[in-house]
Amino acid sequence: GSRGLGDVYKRQFYKFALAHDKGYLSEDQYETVLVIEEANEVLTGSDNAGSGASGGGGQSSGLSGQSEFEQIVDQAAGYGLFIIAITQKISMMPSSLIANAGIKFIGRLGANQDIQTAAIAIGKEPRYEDRDVVKWFPRAPIGWFVCQTSRGFDYKMAEPILVAVDKLNIPTCLLYTSPSPR
Repeated sequence: GSRGLGDVYKRQFYKFALAHDKGYLSEDQYETVLVIEEANEVLTGSDNAGSGASGGGGQSSGLSGQSEFEQIVDQAAGYGLFIIAITQKISMMPSSLIANAGIKFIGRLGANQDIQTAAIAIGKEPRYEDRDVVKWFPRAPIGWFVCQTSRGFDYKMAEPILVAVDKLNIPTCLLYTSPSPR
């Protein structure tokens, strides 16, 4: 299950980076990208963004109250380990992970708590001034996302934008089909 993947992440990827000089940035290593699907099941923290309450499976350590995963994600890029966290339940993600995300792509959302969390995550006020954003998320067309980066120095660069991703058209002759039994 997802708990086993979390253990692999903690024990393997990050601990390798800590044990080797410069981690994945050393000359004999490649920078590494770790993609985590259903990240809300793996990346647990001290609080969930949508509730403000104590989170599920995170084991808190240190004086800061951060879970082990939050500490790892905060430091991973410095070792050449980059993380892409994919979730359909943004409100179940630790708020510190959302706040520290370099780029956010947010597509169609259905649950009210996820919509509220997403609006706040991109710096919008979901109740009054930015109600149009809240109304857009459940109606978002397939392939459309609100994209925001937190790595710019200019306030204009931090403003969320709409991004449409084209469909990937693969000719059927290129798709693999298993041979039929004779």
